[in-house]
Amino acid sequence: MVENRDSDTGAHIQKTAAYVKIIVEGLKRKGYYAEKITPKFMSDVVRSAPLHDVGKINIPDDILNKPGKLTDEEYGIMKIHTIIGGRIIEKAISTVEGENYLKEARNMARYHHERWDGKGYPDGLHGEVIPLSARIMSVADVFDALTSPRVYKPAFPLDKAISMIQEGAGSQFDAKCVEVFFEALPEVKVILKKYNEDANADV
Repeated sequence: MVENRDSDTGAHIQKTAAYVKIIVEGLKRKGYYAEKITPKFMSDVVRSAPLHDVGKINIPDDILNKPGKLTDEEYGIMKIHTIIGGRIIEKAISTVEGENYLKEARNMARYHHERWDGKGYPDGLHGEVIPLSARIMSVADVFDALTSPRVYKPAFPLDKAISMIQEGAGSQFDAKCVEVFFEALPEVKVILKKYNEDANADV
């Protein structure tokens, strides 16, 4: 549903899910958050990743696909896709028995725009108060936004995108998630090449 609405979202869903898998596997490999990263958690997070922007189905087309910068009012409307997404999945959880992986889907939908320093939205959560699945998605989501052409901007070169994410480690992002993501840079480049051949011919 979201892919049909948002001109940017098709490959975005595939790429962010692949980046999420890289990050969660990297955290596991390094022994970070070992008590949290069980095989079930890893499976739930990867399966849930494509649902992180489901709340965008309720955002008007003229805001979702606006080629220029959003006004403050439009940005305020865009931000509620996190709240809507959390509610949609919460409703699914209450009606579908046994689909526990949707709990991480809800966390990712609602909290993937929260920031490590507490300056994100919708709830201003900070640090490890933000669910780990959402902290993982945040890195994947922003990296893909930077390295992909959007209706309002061209793609950034890979080295620029990397430096921007690294600058946000410990302020915008969980530094451990950033660390393991770029330790797997060859894998990241494979995904970029697969989906972004035209935009990143120099990768």
